[in-house]
Amino acid sequence: MSEQKPGTLAVLREIFRSRNVLVLTLTRTLSMFMGSLWWPFQALYILELGASKQSLGMILTLQSVTELVIQIPGGILTDRWGRRRVIVMSTLLRLGSNLIFLSASHWTHVAPALVLGAATIMSVPASSALLAESISSENMSTGFAAIRTVAEFPMIVTSLLGGILIDRIGIVTGVRAILLVYSLVTLLSVVLQWRHITETMQPPSGDVAEEEVERRSFFESLRHLPRDVWVLSIILGVSAFSLRLFSSFTVIYAVEVVGLSTTQWGLLGTLANVVAIVFSIPGGRIADRLGKRVGILLSRVPMALAPLGYTLSSSFLHLAVVRTISGLGSGFGADLYGAQGGPLWQALIVDYTPQEERGRIMGIIGTIKSVLSVPATWIGGALYDNVSPSTPFRFSFAMDLLAIAVFIFVLKPPKEPD
Repeated sequence: MSEQKPGTLAVLREIFRSRNVLVLTLTRTLSMFMGSLWWPFQALYILELGASKQSLGMILTLQSVTELVIQIPGGILTDRWGRRRVIVMSTLLRLGSNLIFLSASHWTHVAPALVLGAATIMSVPASSALLAESISSENMSTGFAAIRTVAEFPMIVTSLLGGILIDRIGIVTGVRAILLVYSLVTLLSVVLQWRHITETMQPPSGDVAEEEVERRSFFESLRHLPRDVWVLSIILGVSAFSLRLFSSFTVIYAVEVVGLSTTQWGLLGTLANVVAIVFSIPGGRIADRLGKRVGILLSRVPMALAPLGYTLSSSFLHLAVVRTISGLGSGFGADLYGAQGGPLWQALIVDYTPQEERGRIMGIIGTIKSVLSVPATWIGGALYDNVSPSTPFRFSFAMDLLAIAVFIFVLKPPKEPD
């Protein structure tokens, strides 16, 4: 007789018993609450400071370049300094980014803020490793999905609230008011993380093999990467390129081409977030039971259709359907925002990485992804300005199809633990 698996509520209670999970979830929730009030309108804010579409794409490319440079050091620091220190350092960088955005008076002034904001990506290997080492392996996908669900729950209302605020008091004034409060919340997160996160990295045992791993250079590490880690990195890179081609221009397209107000765009963000949150934990449970590859495929298909949907939309209702489809895919956990993507991607990466090299390999994966996606925003801006507003969206759809094909036919399933 097979042993009965615990129910979802029992699994969630077990996951949130960990103080590390609680602290990271709380600080992420605070950050998501304040950040998502203005992130959907960041492109409009930079345009209001005098940027063109092409210069917007150019300056946002700084984010990709910074991610490229910072992820290997971030992964190495995660394995040398520990998870906690890198997470706190990343939150301090976020504080600096917010303060620069707050004081900017010209679009070129936001460049340092974009660099610091992108540098916070160094915390992704650290936080993923910390969570992987604080959650039991059989509940990994559910754990990542549950944390993401709680953290993003405020986004049900924040994008709408941000849109209403900006409609009433203006883009620049509204964004700066949000950023002021966001900076105070970020400072509180630094204190909580420093005082209450427990380090999970095991101290080095002095084993010769571990010392050899520590001495390994970046290029040596590349040579030692398993074939499937390379494939996974390329899939992430192509998918990230696809996403960045159009994601910074969605709000501009909705406002300038379709004719929405910022309040309507915020309402669509609320709709997408509700759908994503509703399907997030069920998506994690499906992945734990049927496999992460199945969960990722269930989500990547609707997300691939979303950019094509923008080009077919001419009204608020049309875009509501598109955002619902993308929210469904995001809810199943394979959204590709961040260094290693959404919860299922992060859990899948854990399956391919040994604990003693997890931070380093995650940093390498993020770097390969960034190398492949660096020019995407710049190219998207040039296509938007010089070809047509719909071109970046259609190009993105084609790239997504390529990434899905590689995932299905080239990536092998991870080996089961002994």
